[in-house]
Formats: sequence, C-alpha cells, structure tokens
Amino acid sequence: MGWVTIPNGFSDAERIRIGDAFDAAQVDWTSEAVERFNLEGHYMAHDFEISFAASDRRRAVKVLMEVCGYHEAGQLDPRSGACPGCDAILERAWQCPSCELNFGQVQDDPLGRFLQEQARI
Repeated sequence: MGWVTIPNGFSDAERIRIGDAFDAAQVDWTSEAVERFNLEGHYMAHDFEISFAASDRRRAVKVLMEVCGYHEAGQLDPRSGACPGCDAILERAWQCPSCELNFGQVQDDPLGRFLQEQARI
C-alpha cells in the first residue's frame, strides 16, 4: 500500500481533529512527530506530518477539504490555526500578519495546492 503525505505540519490539536475525521470516514492514516529547527540549528518546535493511504485518496481529500475549510479544491475560507509559512497562530485570517502569506489564492497556500493536485488524480 502506498502513502500520500500532506505537505503541511499540523499541531497536535489539528492532528487529532483530522485523525478523528479520517477515522469517521474510514480513511487509513498515520502521523509522525517532526522536530523543526531554525537556520542556526536550534530547536524551535515540533509538529506532525499526516499521511493517508493512496487507496483512500478521494475520501481523504474530501475530509481534508471539509476539516480545513475548503469548499472545493482552490476555494478557501479564512484560515485559522498555524500559518504554513511561519507557524504564527491565525484566527480566521486571509493573510498572515507575521509573514504576509496570502490565503485568498490557492497558489499562495501549500495545502490548497496539494488538495487541488490530489483532486485531479
């Protein structure tokens, strides 16, 4: 069985929320804690990588779109949670106040691009 890794780091709360939704939809998934370091090599934080079974791709993409606030691949709701660019905490934001990453367009959002690509496979 092949695995598809979501190109995003998730907090523990996000991992639990996505995992619960995957379980409810009977999507086979796994997660792994990943430590993040700054350019000088100092530990900054850890987050989680989430992977799902390639055979569950359609259900997984649908679940991710619902849980992460996408109406359809490429159409977003304001973003809450960790910024994919700098890990700043966001609350229903269209742009990160820290790194100015814009969430209004899918090309600016790594998770949006991933969902758009996976929806086409």
